[in-house]
Amino acid sequence: MIWSDSLETLTPPPIPLQNWLLKPFVLTDSLKKCHPTLSLTLLQQGPQFLSLEYQHYLNSSTTEGWSREIITHDYQNPLTYGQVSMPITTYLAYQQSFDQLGTNPIGQTLLYNKSNVIRGPFSFGMLSASHPLFVTLQSLCPQNKFPAFWARRSLFLWDKLPLMVLEVFFPTLPDYPMGV
Repeated sequence: MIWSDSLETLTPPPIPLQNWLLKPFVLTDSLKKCHPTLSLTLLQQGPQFLSLEYQHYLNSSTTEGWSREIITHDYQNPLTYGQVSMPITTYLAYQQSFDQLGTNPIGQTLLYNKSNVIRGPFSFGMLSASHPLFVTLQSLCPQNKFPAFWARRSLFLWDKLPLMVLEVFFPTLPDYPMGV
């Protein structure tokens, strides 16, 4: 998979999806404005093997990590999939905070509006059948089979400790609303 700092260097996603990829800095806020019945389901959280790609992105020398996976949905429609991955050192430094998240969004609960948290720029990519997450994403949308999923990711530094937030946008996501 190729990640890019600009959508312009990739095969362009559909215009409605471009708006979701580019506009909301705080995705959960924008989703809640569009979908008052938005729900977050925790799929799993716990130890994770950090792939070489994740190690490189997180600037980590260890394969030992921790992850959290969620899905947001409105009624029966999946809207987004989220994955937070980090080296085990980041997790251990904030273990109590991560363990108490439950079904609360990580960004709003732990990361945004904090002076000791820095967010890097977005990078964008398209997850195709060869990506390890593809089967998981297809299983979350059993009524539809999609050829690919668009995603963005960003690196956060919490007191200089790294964590990656990956957000995948389902094609079932409605158009980005005007004025949000």
